[in-house]
Amino acid sequence: TTVLLPVIGLVAADVQASLAEHIGIHTYDRIVETASAVKLSYFEDSNFLDQLLRARTTGTFRTLEIVNSVNSLVTAFVASLGIGAALLSMHGLLLPLIVLAGVPMLVATLVSSRQAYVFEYLWTPQNRERTDLGELLTVPAAAKEIRVFSASRFLKGRYDALTRERLKRFQEYLRKQLNLSIAGRLGTSIGAAVALGALTWLVLSDRIDFPTAMTAGAAMQLLVG
Repeated sequence: TTVLLPVIGLVAADVQASLAEHIGIHTYDRIVETASAVKLSYFEDSNFLDQLLRARTTGTFRTLEIVNSVNSLVTAFVASLGIGAALLSMHGLLLPLIVLAGVPMLVATLVSSRQAYVFEYLWTPQNRERTDLGELLTVPAAAKEIRVFSASRFLKGRYDALTRERLKRFQEYLRKQLNLSIAGRLGTSIGAAVALGALTWLVLSDRIDFPTAMTAGAAMQLLVG
């Protein structure tokens, strides 16, 4: 087992690296294929340009994140099934309590993910403008023309204004995320405390023995995280 586990880990890392490369190439190929096939007029449509920017900036790594998350979810689900079955065999009250304890954190995570998506979605037009300005100011061919027409100060001022506005909104978004995470963690901690209190009551009332209670407590900690 000592030799086998590291080998399995190396094989898994190799498969994941290969998967990441294939996903990245396939995703970007689809973006290029779509951009090459649309009508020329689409490149004058701000909605299409926003969608194209979202695909270019997040499509590759988000697709990989989804695959990795699904793998992690399946692994965690299988492990949770085993731990849940063990808790259920110890006493029927333990599993429902610990499942309820995890609900606040689950809700907080789902809402947090939604807020992250909405923030980036709503900021796509500004991000596209900021990216375009950055390219104008840094790509040699465009930057030289801008210097000739003395437009660099104006464009840099607009770039800086967009940067300041994004940082301001991003800080507001982070505060919301932090408050949400704290609320979810507090809710889960309270639920876990109730579950542990129930476990203590089961021990004191001789419904389960102490070694079983210690095992159940460790299992509950694993499920709650």
